[in-house]
Amino acid sequence: MTEQTDAGTGGPVSAGDSGAKRAATLTVVGLLFVFAAFIILYRAERTNNRQWIAKKAERVDPAAPGAGARMVKFTGVPGGTFLDDADSGRRFVYLRRSRYEFRRGADAAAAPDWQYASGSTERAKEVRIGAVGIRLDEAEIIGGGAWSTTVYKNGREAAPRIGDVKISLSGIPAELPLFCAGYFSNGYLGAGDLFVVSSFSEGKTMDELAETWVWRWLRHPACFALMLVGLLLLGGPAMRTMKRHEEMPVVRSLARIGWPAYGAMSLACAFLLVRFSPVTVDLIWLILALVIGVPIAITVRSVRSHRGA
Repeated sequence: MTEQTDAGTGGPVSAGDSGAKRAATLTVVGLLFVFAAFIILYRAERTNNRQWIAKKAERVDPAAPGAGARMVKFTGVPGGTFLDDADSGRRFVYLRRSRYEFRRGADAAAAPDWQYASGSTERAKEVRIGAVGIRLDEAEIIGGGAWSTTVYKNGREAAPRIGDVKISLSGIPAELPLFCAGYFSNGYLGAGDLFVVSSFSEGKTMDELAETWVWRWLRHPACFALMLVGLLLLGGPAMRTMKRHEEMPVVRSLARIGWPAYGAMSLACAFLLVRFSPVTVDLIWLILALVIGVPIAITVRSVRSHRGA
């Protein structure tokens, strides 16, 4: 029979030492799985959730937004320097332009058709609503196709000829009110990916910012799997420690639940944490303290107890 030896001391490794190391490894891996699930939930519900940011932002009057850097939201008709479009004769806050030519494509034998030639997207540089400057180049534009039209440069919509040109325009006209939500600082509204400028009403903007069902249903199973695996990995060290300390009144009853019951509890816990993710995120620091702090405390006590023995 081969006896295991410690690489550092050259002495034999006891079964207790091996079990303690295995318990510590399972604890660390389990905590990583649980932590990963919480990160995904938190980012989805808070960090990257523009809808949540817009809901929580302070509603202000753009004519008197007040002082102090903070998340704000408001609605108003913009003013400032707009984009002047010669083809439509209108002014825009946001404009997408696509140019098409009526010609033959790569297949010379095919009938001529409208072929895409070029396109551009422009945003007005200096726009203000009341006393608030709007940095449109940083904004997530919602409702960018609030207005659209097609201009035929040669006036032949029904029977185009080779060489004819049409311009497809869509954008946000200058006279439309805008709903804005973002980080207000030094008289300007900005904040990158969390900054929203919309041609829709606040209610419709919230609907547009809602998560797609694909992401929601991909995220939930992934978080559920990570959470469940993490809790099951933490079960081994927890059960081992509880059996070593059955003299404690609270531990004595918990030590009798066994693996089937612990697995069922882990399944239910993972499901509830993921299913009610908004509540989970609201209480995330308390949950993390319990899920991470308790196993660490149990593992540390187990290791110290073993070394003391």
